[in-house]
Amino acid sequence: MSDPESDDIKKDWKKKFIDQIKSPSYYKKTKPFLPNSTDPESWKKYRIDLSEYLEHSMCLEPICSELSLIDILISENPGYDDEAIINEYAKTVIDNKNTPKTKLSREIDTNPYSYYKNVRKKSCNMRFARNLLAATKQLGNSKYDFFERARFPMSIIIDKNITPIIDEYKTIMHI
Repeated sequence: MSDPESDDIKKDWKKKFIDQIKSPSYYKKTKPFLPNSTDPESWKKYRIDLSEYLEHSMCLEPICSELSLIDILISENPGYDDEAIINEYAKTVIDNKNTPKTKLSREIDTNPYSYYKNVRKKSCNMRFARNLLAATKQLGNSKYDFFERARFPMSIIIDKNITPIIDEYKTIMHI
């Protein structure tokens, strides 16, 4: 038997993004210019515009690049089913415990007790890819507008199944 309060919390995350789709607020896509005066109102507006611009750069741009990768994989492998596309996507993730290989990367963790942690990372990457693939296949070219309207943080796309929100978007936009 489930707790009614926890069920409400689980439904809340969907409601929040469905509301954002219904009444969108778009990202600021161009970097704002510094005000050349000491007017407090212009500085307030600058800060708001800057935070929107940074949110766009940090949230939407990475999603758009991954959507482009999904498009390329679909066009290069037209006969493949969803799982085959996901497997092709998995090949693009650096096989270093699913972490990017940079100068600042840690050495590979050889602790046998960290196995479950690493499996969790891989399943998160695959859930992320499945969500992007679902958006691409169901929404076509309007997928970018969908992600811009919904304003998902990466954590939602990685941890949750966003198909119900995609379905609601299709209903609202008559797709």
